Amino acid sequence: MAPILYSLTLLVSAGLLMAIQPLVGRMLLPSVGGSPAVWNTCLVFFQAVLLLGYLYSHFMTRNVPANRQMILHLVVLVVAAMTVPISLQNQSPSENESPILWLLKTLFFGVGPAFFAVSTTAPLLQRWFSQTDHSSANDPYFLYAASNLGSLALLIAYPLWIEPKLRLAEQAETWRYAFYILIGLILFCGIFAGGKTHATEAVPEKSEPLTTSRILRWIGLAFLPSSLLQGVTTCITTDIASMPLLWMAPLGLYFLSFIWAFSSIIRVPLKFVSTATSISILALFFVLLIEAADPVFVVLGIHLITFFLICLLCHGVLAKDRPTPDHLTAYFLWIALGGVLGSAFNALLAPFIFQRLGLIEYPMMLILASRIRPTPETAKFDWKDVLIPTALAVAIGAIMALLKLAAIQSIIHSLHESSGLPLVSLRGALLYGLPMIYIFTLVDRPLRFMLALLVVSALSAFDAGATGNVLLRERNYLGVLKVTLDPDYPFIRLVHGRTIHGQEWLDPARINEPLTYYHPRGPAGSVMLRWRRSDVSQPIKTVGVVGLGIGSMLSYAKPNEDWILYELDPAVIQIAQNEKYFHFIKNSPANSQTFHVGDARLRLKEEPDGKFDLLILDAFSSDSIPIHLITREAVEMYLSKLAPGGMLLFHVSNRYLDLPPVLAKIGSSFDPPLEVRDNQGDSDLQKGQFPCQWVIVLRNVEDLKELRRSPWIPTRFGPSTPLWTDDFSNVIDILKPMFEKD
Repeated sequence: MAPILYSLTLLVSAGLLMAIQPLVGRMLLPSVGGSPAVWNTCLVFFQAVLLLGYLYSHFMTRNVPANRQMILHLVVLVVAAMTVPISLQNQSPSENESPILWLLKTLFFGVGPAFFAVSTTAPLLQRWFSQTDHSSANDPYFLYAASNLGSLALLIAYPLWIEPKLRLAEQAETWRYAFYILIGLILFCGIFAGGKTHATEAVPEKSEPLTTSRILRWIGLAFLPSSLLQGVTTCITTDIASMPLLWMAPLGLYFLSFIWAFSSIIRVPLKFVSTATSISILALFFVLLIEAADPVFVVLGIHLITFFLICLLCHGVLAKDRPTPDHLTAYFLWIALGGVLGSAFNALLAPFIFQRLGLIEYPMMLILASRIRPTPETAKFDWKDVLIPTALAVAIGAIMALLKLAAIQSIIHSLHESSGLPLVSLRGALLYGLPMIYIFTLVDRPLRFMLALLVVSALSAFDAGATGNVLLRERNYLGVLKVTLDPDYPFIRLVHGRTIHGQEWLDPARINEPLTYYHPRGPAGSVMLRWRRSDVSQPIKTVGVVGLGIGSMLSYAKPNEDWILYELDPAVIQIAQNEKYFHFIKNSPANSQTFHVGDARLRLKEEPDGKFDLLILDAFSSDSIPIHLITREAVEMYLSKLAPGGMLLFHVSNRYLDLPPVLAKIGSSFDPPLEVRDNQGDSDLQKGQFPCQWVIVLRNVEDLKELRRSPWIPTRFGPSTPLWTDDFSNVIDILKPMFEKD
């Protein structure tokens, strides 16, 4: 009975910890915007409070008598209960207040007590259980598996069931009642432990000492999977496929590895997992080196399988090295510290120390993971561990030189024509295939294996790769931006992951011609060209653009127009203004150009009502759409900023999400209903013209008179189309069929 009670309590506790984070994020989104800096701040806050919760549990079980621990903890729980339900909506920082400081203060008072109280549960209850007379009390770590099972269950349930069914206020109320249930369960656990506690609280005679090296090993084994969790998530959601909810897969595998590692039912076969991990890392490195993205599910599989094996190996070694129960709270405290450091390294430190290098912390952690073994390596150092990787570096350099020879390039082109395989794949196979096969023979020598991978990774920086020559790489907390030369056509382009934010002709005579989603034959071009006619009844005076890209839309500006552009990423503005690469901003005939950095909804809120004749919202083309920019409240605010007869123009091209019906449903909720129409443009990749979809939103159909001859058709929505508001939204109901093409 006791294991079931304790397991259920930990499962509920972990579910509450997982649920509170997206709930708080959604509540704060309209107030502080969608900047990653906001979520990074929230993430650091939650991890810091979790660490404090573990520290509290460690301190209390070490210094407070067992018969008083329950009383003290009940006080903590009751105080926390007085701060729920969580309500952070309709709050915002003052004009002169630091948004980050305001956010930390709001989180501390609004969420801190409840999150802290719940975060203490896992180590505290496991320690209480270890002091009972139950037969499993000498090894209570199986309860940690139950805790992670609760996290995994909530991870799946939140986007698939909770968010689509419950509004934020309803989620907060549900969380409150679940917290009350948790208090009751903890009380029962305390009563059970109090009645069946060992007679003494003294440290067992056979207690093992905690050495510094052992503690550092725990921290490192927790640090590595935590860092890789962010690394693999960033890689697969930007460089492989921007599928909605894809972030769930790595996080789910992360929790699953904990569940298996600490399960008492099926032990992890560490020796087998260690060998499989090395082989999988080798396969993933080959994929990374040739920059493979297709077939997408094969590439995703290699990334996720490798990540899971590394997590299972690290967490399995951690579980195998677990101390006696008297050190349980210290053990989990050091693990939590490693997790915090790993996450903080990727989220806060790496974007700055690797500013010009891109996402190198991901392959760097893969290289370190190749050194992990179930038991410490006993083989003595051998000079071959250095000489062999050095010889490998020379060999790869020679292959690179040979591949530049005209005769070799001719052979590669012949193979390409006869086999149909991409040139980049053939070249990558020749350059990295043989070295990878050789590195496979080094699997049993961890140091030699790791150094060989390091050599190949370092030399790959001198290879242009699949994306062509990279002219500039810029990184900050928002991601990695690259200016590249199109490998197939005469264009220079700005790229983030697999999303092209704009491109320009290399031909100087054509650099002012808008391309990609903004070409003259497309929907946006049709709007701008008709408004440029001299006989329009109401000419444009002020234009607002959310999402700069490289400034392609500015090519449509007229000398009497003022353009105001809003961009979340300051690096995008700097690159777009760099005349070494792009010229739309420099050559625009607009009367004035004003740039605002920050979240567009917050910045637009500061503008006077009736300011814009045309407001263009171009922030929805990737998977990570800023939901707070496409809610009913957001559209209502946009309308207030439009002059009479003004128009909203939304760019909603998206491979996975069907966004026009969402706007149509929002439009129908106004009185009188808004006029919502959409238009899909043709494409011609050789001319730099991409397939695209745009939606116009107007107050009434009379405002459409300048575009009546354009193919703008009324946008429809079905009975299942959700009405997105600041209090409710979900992407499940607007997913396109998985294999639908653009």
